[in-house]
This record gives sequence, structure tokens and C-alpha cells, in this order.
Amino acid sequence: MQFRYRSSPNQNQLPPHVDRKLFSYHTEALSNNKAASFNVRLNHLTSNLPPAHQARLLCEHFIATIQPTFGVLHVPSTRSLVYSCVGSDKGAVKFDELLMLFSIFAGAALAWTDELLHRLEATKANAVSAFDCYFQSALSIIEDTGTPLPPSVTAVSAICTLAHVAINSDDVLPIKALDLRSRCYNMCREMMIHRLDSPAAQKERDRSPANNIELEVQRRVWWNIVASDWLTSFSGSSQEGIYTFIPRLMRVKQPRNVDDAALTALGDITDLPITVPTDMTFFFLRLRTAEISREIIDTIAPLADDAPEEDYEVILQLDRKLQDFVKGLPEFCKLDPESMLKSEDICKSRPFIYWQRISLHLGIHARICRLHRPYHLAAYSDPRYSYSRTTILSSAYKILELRRMMDDPVAKLHFRPERYWVIFLHVTSAAIALAVDLSHNPDTPDAEAIKEKVRVAYETLNKSRKNAESLIRGIEKNMEQVMGTVQKQRANAVISASPAGTSSANLGSVPESAFMDMSDVTVGMQEDGFGDEHSHQLWSDFLAAVPDLEEFQWTSLLQDLDFDPSNFS
Repeated sequence: MQFRYRSSPNQNQLPPHVDRKLFSYHTEALSNNKAASFNVRLNHLTSNLPPAHQARLLCEHFIATIQPTFGVLHVPSTRSLVYSCVGSDKGAVKFDELLMLFSIFAGAALAWTDELLHRLEATKANAVSAFDCYFQSALSIIEDTGTPLPPSVTAVSAICTLAHVAINSDDVLPIKALDLRSRCYNMCREMMIHRLDSPAAQKERDRSPANNIELEVQRRVWWNIVASDWLTSFSGSSQEGIYTFIPRLMRVKQPRNVDDAALTALGDITDLPITVPTDMTFFFLRLRTAEISREIIDTIAPLADDAPEEDYEVILQLDRKLQDFVKGLPEFCKLDPESMLKSEDICKSRPFIYWQRISLHLGIHARICRLHRPYHLAAYSDPRYSYSRTTILSSAYKILELRRMMDDPVAKLHFRPERYWVIFLHVTSAAIALAVDLSHNPDTPDAEAIKEKVRVAYETLNKSRKNAESLIRGIEKNMEQVMGTVQKQRANAVISASPAGTSSANLGSVPESAFMDMSDVTVGMQEDGFGDEHSHQLWSDFLAAVPDLEEFQWTSLLQDLDFDPSNFS
């Protein structure tokens, strides 16, 4: 008998016979009538499940698009759970099983592709409505105080899945995603997952062997939220500078590097070296990136002090850790032409590696940029920091190239990067770094090449407007505040300076030719239906003002975007 995630044995069950709703018909608002009877509310939730054939399509799409960079779920068990729950011979669906279904379907709707919509006979608007319905249905199960969700392996992995979906969506308040992570952590504590591999727990399993798959899924859930915590601590977001999980207090082994198909409920499981590609390889490399991020936070001056690390040698040592990590990646995870050529056969047998390595390098280079950011502007006046300028520009170029690779036709069959606001944030940061450098070096020999890269990045960002409106709104609001400060500074300079010396000291300090012709970009965007004159003028004004900005001003563009509710209204 094939194992399925164990559900809580005493939890309430959902009615087995309720009409299902097609993916393209999610137009009805969720019921929020707290006074409705238990069965009425559950009937309403169950009616939001898609019919069996669409449920299977959504499940397979989730496995192909979300799971490769998530890695928490055990795919054979998940597939068995979904297929049995939506099958005609299934009895009452358990509460945590329903939560898992909605979490998976929400992820699939978020990651829709043209092929998926064609097979579902649906539109983009249908996908947006379906995502909202599935996500809110799952959330209502988690937040229902009248019927608390009992802890189980299925429940905790479903909450972890929903949190992953939420943090990657522009349609969900990031504070809600953090709340889901917190709920996942609390359920882990309740299930004693933080002590899963303590000496006492291991002795107990020696006497009474546990299910290997359940153990591995719990370890995956734990280390997923740990990695997310550590990565966030050094991410450039307003949440950076602090983390929750302390390694020496954990008693949880890392999961095995093994394919899901080789993971059995009983018996010994081989743990393969990281050089062997498996379903879990990316999970471990993401975790290693997170460990280095935590080490950086432990080593440098507290970010809350708003002052860079005084000992620059410390920065160089941390940089070497990141650079050595990139150099030491398994060959199939490297992006140089020789390694990619040698790993062609592996990528053909495991096509998800193509997207995994792009995602991995994006996260690494974003953190290299973050490490050197405080020294970027200082390099113009102090040659000691020239390495930081060179390195941040190199990683910024790589981030933009990685974003370009995401638009490869093969990649876009399985992934739509414009809908992931974390990607948008990294690309925006890289584009700003290049624009800032260009404004300080308008006569550099490769100025035209840099301008072209910034222009392409700007065009890419604008084409994502409809999919990342909240992030763009936040950036542009911060930009307006920065510009307001600069205008006041210029006004004060005009008052205190002679008329003849004013214009050349500020607006005229950088030749107009140093910046891309934003009108060309505007025309292109308007032809594609993405025109926004205010946005184009704002970016153009910002680039012209960059020479007058202090370091804290231009980095403030990306601060506090995730905790300002007005950005998501």
C-alpha cells in the first residue's frame, strides 16, 4: 500500500458529495458568515474544489513548476493524496487534506502558463480569480478559530506550502505570508519537530521504527522555514538584520539527498553526496546560501546601526565565502558554458535543473550585491573599496543576465518570472546599482553598454507592472520621497550659492548623454500597452538626480516595501 501523509485521526471530515467548480468559474466570493453552520461552511469550501480532471492537471503543474525550488513535499505521496481526494470513490475528505489541496491548487494558479490555461480552457483572468479563491479557501481553514486545525504532517506541510506560495505572490500582503510562516513554526513546535532527532527521540525510534517519509517531510518543513528565516536576515528587505532560528538549539537532522521515488516508508535510505543530482539538491544548496547569510549577519556590524562594517577585511573574507561557494557548486549547477555543456544530459533527464540553477545564482548574487552595497559609493573617493564596486557591478550584470535567461522559451514553458515579486526586487536593485554607477562615471568607455543594460532592465520591470503593482507602487512612492528631499537640498543650494555656479553644481553635473533616452522606452511601452508617463518621468528624474544622492537615500528605494499596506491597496 502506498503511503499517504498521515492526517489527524480525530479531525472533522468534509462532506463527500458536493458539486465541484470549474477552474474558469471562480467568480463567487468566499462565505465569511461566521454564524453559518459547520456543514454549510464546509460545503461552501468543498464546492470550490475543481473537478477531478482539472485537479490532476493543477497537481501536475504544481509538481513541475513550484516543487523543484520548494522541495518540501514528497511527490509520490502528494500525488496519491490529491488523486484519491478528488476521485469519485473517495469518501469524506479530511480537513488537513483539503488544506493541502487548496495550497497546491493556489500554487498552480499562481504559476500558470499558456499551456496550462489552454488545457483548462481558461483565461488569465480566470487564473487570477482561481488563485484568490484557492488561497482564501486554504487561509479560512487555517484561521478558523471555531474549528482549530489539529497538528499533523499533512497540515504542517500544507501550511508551509501556502506560505511559500504567498511570499512569491504580489497579490498577498507579505505580512500575511510571514503570519503563515509563524503558524507553520508554531505547529512545528507543537509537534516537537524542533526535537525530532534528539537522543531521546532516536532511542524511541530504535524501539519502535517510524515512517521514513513522515520523518523526512518534517525535516524538510523545518529546514525550509529555517532557510527562509536566514535568507531574509540578509536580503535587502526591511526584515533583514535579525533571525529567529539558533542552530545550537535545534535537534533536527537535515533531510537526505535522495530522490522522492527512492524514499520508502521503512528500511535504510541512502544519503547521496551533493555532487549527485536528486530531487533535493537545490534544497541543500539553498540551505547553504542561507547558512552563509546567517554567518554574515553574525559577523558584521548590526545592520540596525545603519553603519557599515569598519573592518573591510571582514567584508572581503565573507565575500570569499560566497565566491568559493559559487566556484564549488556541482557542475550541473554552474552557469559557465563549459559546465552547462558537460551537464546537458543531466538537464535533459532532469529539466527542472535549468530553472533551479537560475534561481540559485540569483539568490547568491543578490547577496553579494547586498554585502558590498555600503562600499559602492565609497569606492569613488577611496580606492581601498574599489573591489566592492567591481564586484557589485559584476553581480548586478549577472542578475540582469539571469533575468534574461528566465525569458528563454524553454524556461517560460514552466515558469512566469514576472509574477514573482522577490525576483522583481532583485532585478530592481541590480538596475539601480548600475544606474548609480553610470551617473558617477558618465564617460566610462562602456557607458553605452551599461545604458543599454539599464534600459533593458527598465523595460523588463515595466512589462511586469501588471504582475507586481504593489512593489512598483512602493518603489515609486519611496522614489518620490527621495526626489522631494533632493529638491529641497537643491533649493537650499540655490539660496546659498551664486546664480552662476548653481546650475553646473547640480542638474548640470552629469551630461545629459549619460542617461538613456527614456522617451524611446516610453514609446515602446505604450505600443505594448504598458505606458505610464508618470512612471517614466519619475525614473528619468531619479537618474538625473543620482549624483546628488547620499548612499542612504538611493538604498532607501527598496526599504519597507513589504510592510506598507498602502502599497497593496
